Amino acid sequence: MTNSINRLFILLILALFSCFNFKAYSQYYKTAAGIRISDNWGVSIAQILTKRWTAEMILQPDPVEDFVKSNLLIRHHLPLITRRFNLYLGAGLNFRLGKSEVDFAKTIGASGIGGLELKLGRLLISYDVVPEIPLHASSDYLSLQTGLSLRYILIKANKKKWNWKKFKFE
Repeated sequence: MTNSINRLFILLILALFSCFNFKAYSQYYKTAAGIRISDNWGVSIAQILTKRWTAEMILQPDPVEDFVKSNLLIRHHLPLITRRFNLYLGAGLNFRLGKSEVDFAKTIGASGIGGLELKLGRLLISYDVVPEIPLHASSDYLSLQTGLSLRYILIKANKKKWNWKKFKFE
């Protein structure tokens, strides 16, 4: 019972951190995809939802245990030094798909994410930490994963143009 309460408390803290609202805009792309280097090689796809919120999907196969680990995450971006360098925090779900898994419900868990992202041209470089907490009582795969993602911006966001006609220099 207390183990479930601890898991719920950690999940609520992660959700609270991801809800902070900052006024600066930090994202200037719509869709980015690339590789993720962690315990195993994987794929990372990020999609802008709003000006500061992104959705990310991480797929990482584990050939030893014969499953694919998937994370579906919502991230909130906070600009640090410039709009191209930001901190992000978020939460989401994770699950494992494999031939040996009998009950899919036993593989579902909660994930948090926290990291730094740097945009260089059309390349996004990010380093993050992803804690994973199982939601099923009989699961015991609690893990903490760090990873480096290299994503290429596939679809750029539209740039906002200044309306210079508003400023009359006479």
